[in-house]
Amino acid sequence: MQPVYTPSSQQGVNNSNEKSQYTLQRPVFLIPVRQTKSNELVHIPITNNLKSFLLLSGFLYCLWGIIIFSIQLGIVVNSYSNYYYGFWTGVFLDIGGIVMMIYGLKLMAPVNRLIRMLIFISLPCLTGFIYTIVNYCMTSPCQSTTSTYLCDDSLFRNLKLSLLIVFSLAAVHTPMNIFYLTKEYNRALKQSYPTILNS
Repeated sequence: MQPVYTPSSQQGVNNSNEKSQYTLQRPVFLIPVRQTKSNELVHIPITNNLKSFLLLSGFLYCLWGIIIFSIQLGIVVNSYSNYYYGFWTGVFLDIGGIVMMIYGLKLMAPVNRLIRMLIFISLPCLTGFIYTIVNYCMTSPCQSTTSTYLCDDSLFRNLKLSLLIVFSLAAVHTPMNIFYLTKEYNRALKQSYPTILNS
């Protein structure tokens, strides 16, 4: 490492009042920090607790995505609704769950990327939750286009209520994941770079 010398004011050699510009002082060493292509891409170690959390949360996301997709498929097949928000929200949840489980199997990972992905996933969850409430309250009980005998009001209400419950679970679980991962990310950074974060 190259020392960096700071300017100082000292008396000249001939006892004059002139001040020298650069004199040899105690060197200040600059600690190099490993830079990546993205300045915000920092890999932190995946501890056992974080690994268990990522695997469990990823599994729950995949499970909820499959349930939401299946319920929406049941609603559409039975012609109770023409809305398809459960399909794309289920796909987003499945992708997020798979990514979380992949991160849980690594030794080190950029958890800040995972936090940004969860923030992105929370938007479809919240949108699907709002659409489900509106669809549950505003639509008529039966909208079967084939036959009125095939339309079951209780099945319609149960499917919509199940979709609403699963959406609410996913919408509540996502901020909890973001909070926990942010806490773990900051803790790992403080252990690795204590002087940088405290300054």
